[in-house]
Amino acid sequence: MNADHLDLKHLNKILALSRNPSDIIEVQDHIIKKLKEEIQQLRDEVARLKDEKGKPKILPNVPDIPRDKPNHQVGKSKPWKKEAKITRIKIDRIQKFCVDRSILPDDAIPKGFRSVVIQDITFKTCNTECLLERFYSPSLKKTFEAKLPKDLQGTCFGSRLKAFAITLHNLGRVTENKIQKILESIGTIISEGTISNIMIEEKREEFTAEKNEIFKTGMENADYFQIDDTGARHAGKNHYLDVVCNDQFGSFFILGGKSKDDLRPIFGLKEGEQIDKPMVSDAAQQFHSISSKQGLCWIHEIRHYRKLTPVLEQHRTLLSGFIDRLWHYYELLADFKENPDCGFGVYLEWLFDFIFSPTAKTGYVMLDETIAAGFSEWYLDLMPELAAAQEKGFMSIISHDVEKVTGKKPITFAQFAIDYANGF
Repeated sequence: MNADHLDLKHLNKILALSRNPSDIIEVQDHIIKKLKEEIQQLRDEVARLKDEKGKPKILPNVPDIPRDKPNHQVGKSKPWKKEAKITRIKIDRIQKFCVDRSILPDDAIPKGFRSVVIQDITFKTCNTECLLERFYSPSLKKTFEAKLPKDLQGTCFGSRLKAFAITLHNLGRVTENKIQKILESIGTIISEGTISNIMIEEKREEFTAEKNEIFKTGMENADYFQIDDTGARHAGKNHYLDVVCNDQFGSFFILGGKSKDDLRPIFGLKEGEQIDKPMVSDAAQQFHSISSKQGLCWIHEIRHYRKLTPVLEQHRTLLSGFIDRLWHYYELLADFKENPDCGFGVYLEWLFDFIFSPTAKTGYVMLDETIAAGFSEWYLDLMPELAAAQEKGFMSIISHDVEKVTGKKPITFAQFAIDYANGF
């Protein structure tokens, strides 16, 4: 949930509780934007009922990115290095070009040949008329005929043509219509429907079995998995395309709906069952019951804050600083992933709670509401109790049981934070 999802009732409640004039301005601006959106939706609906068109959706121009502005990309790109390609080129034929002997002087000495490799392709038909020998037995009243090779049975097109069409579609993203035109340009007679059958129908069972095996093996060996969905058209109807993946595998599914009941069959889950592996998603409602261990995608989380459009400069500064802290924390997580350290991991957990504390006040009320919107109600109720415990000094209490178990002297949480401050 984010500030964009806050309804007018919630916004009016925030406005009623706001005392700072700058907060009132920001909340009122958000309410005005919400009302404008609602008015436009009503206008579009009225136009639709009158068989007219609503307001077209025109995307804004993409802003120019300054060269000196960091883009928060994690990791370094690999340095480009030009490699010799002559040793990797496959030679199909050799053609010699000789010097015109009439221009050579009498003392010219042969020095062999200098190699110059010219890369080229041959793109033409290779149609074969197959003559199948036949015999007839009058006594058996039966005809005997030679058989085609297995890969040519039940088809009028060879394996190289099929491989070419599949390569164009999968690697070049060429449509079936364009593939047909390319093949027709060299004299091949083929329909778009045949091309579709070559890419889908002929190997449907093999492709389905391969996909199921990839998904099964990927999930069995996955330490975690990600899931997301998007709208898609299939057979002239609205469907949803779901992707389940991690850095080792990826599987796609076309579903008629996006509810949890549509997702459960993918994982073979019955009502009430959950997968005991971390699942990363955008926190959409339909994903909540799939896994017992939920993780939120960082890109989706940061996107909520980027959607905020503060009116006042002071709030824009606060929002920009908060987003920078999020990216810096993300970079720390990436470093921790490469070099795990138990102590630093505990510090990162504490730092997470500090950055995303729903009770902390940033000075920008809509930012505070967006942060708090990502927490469950029970957590929001618990945070004031934790804050009160910290104020009463309970966080400074140490237990000597630690020394008995680990042999190390116990320290306060404050000392722990100081010891690992350099990590941040």
